[in-house]
Amino acid sequence: DLDDEIEKLANSSIAEIVEKQGWKHFRNLETQVCKNTSTLTNTVIATGGGAIVNPKNQPALTKNNFVIYLERSPEDCVKYIEDFSTRPSLTNLNSHLREMKKLYKERHTAYQTTADKILKRKHSLEKDAQMIKEHIS
Repeated sequence: DLDDEIEKLANSSIAEIVEKQGWKHFRNLETQVCKNTSTLTNTVIATGGGAIVNPKNQPALTKNNFVIYLERSPEDCVKYIEDFSTRPSLTNLNSHLREMKKLYKERHTAYQTTADKILKRKHSLEKDAQMIKEHIS
């Protein structure tokens, strides 16, 4: 998980990084971690939502890798993210659903054009994991 690796590198939570040093610093750390993962093989890398959107990260994430976009609606994203208190806001909107809709609109094209395969999230985690396994086996 890229976010976990960023937290290890910074020895801080993402919320702390953003609060103390800002989104720009977080995105710079994210780019560094993306470059570090570019040499890995036979590895599943879970990116944060903004990683693939940054053109600096795309070569590292797509080179020699099979990219799967796990598409889910903004409404489902809000349901999935149970605890927003640990997630810094990206938009300053006062509604989690409005924020997710805005991010989806901004990021969807980059996700689609970067992905080798698009899988619509509509099942249980177990069924979705099985679908992913079928595409990478």
